[in-house]
Amino acid sequence: MSVIAITDHITNPDIEKDILGDLAGMQVGKDTEVLLVWHEQIDGEFLNKTPNLKGVQRYGVGFDTLDLKELQSRGVVVCNNPDYGVDEVSDTAVAMILNIARGVTVYDHHARACFDTWQENVNNRIKRNSEITVGVIGAGRIGGSVILKCNALKFKTLFYDKYKESGHEKVLSAERVDSLNELLEHNSHFLKLFIIRRSQPPDIVIEPVHGRVVFSDDFSIAFFRDRILHLQSPVTCVNQQPPQILT
Repeated sequence: MSVIAITDHITNPDIEKDILGDLAGMQVGKDTEVLLVWHEQIDGEFLNKTPNLKGVQRYGVGFDTLDLKELQSRGVVVCNNPDYGVDEVSDTAVAMILNIARGVTVYDHHARACFDTWQENVNNRIKRNSEITVGVIGAGRIGGSVILKCNALKFKTLFYDKYKESGHEKVLSAERVDSLNELLEHNSHFLKLFIIRRSQPPDIVIEPVHGRVVFSDDFSIAFFRDRILHLQSPVTCVNQQPPQILT
């Protein structure tokens, strides 16, 4: 059994072995003292296989697959990698925001059916960046990076984050709101989502950044009511079906 065991995703731990030597491996068992985790669910049932476990290290930022209470009760130290993918994820989110704001894929879709005209095929919903407000739920490393990049592109920006200290809005040069209700009517479904909203008309664009993508009836209702114009995600949906209106 491996003293430092990689739980999933990696099939050839050559980098880990270069650093950790024979301590690193893929076999999880009673001799394992440290887990290196990608997406494996680390709960009580899993931990029963590792009675000598002392630490869990996530390869990425999030730790939603880790049962923190169970790990704490067993005296296991938990670590994450907080600066993983900050620019990669925020750049992707901003690219999607620009795609929506400028209608790139919409134009591309319609242009494929146009052979004799060009200027007549105008997307009337396109606005200047300076007329669009980008709202961000969670203004940490990734959310804050998105805000700064959107500021440079002349979007109006605002955010909600109850965990950031007072004055963080001045660092980001963004407006701060006091509740999720100021961003969305059905706020409970949209944690960890970027939202673009336009004040007139009340069009909402939802932009998931990192983590699970949540589909619910509210998405369908919002589409029917013209509250959501676009839904884009840089993460892959696994075993989840989008509402019928999206297909």
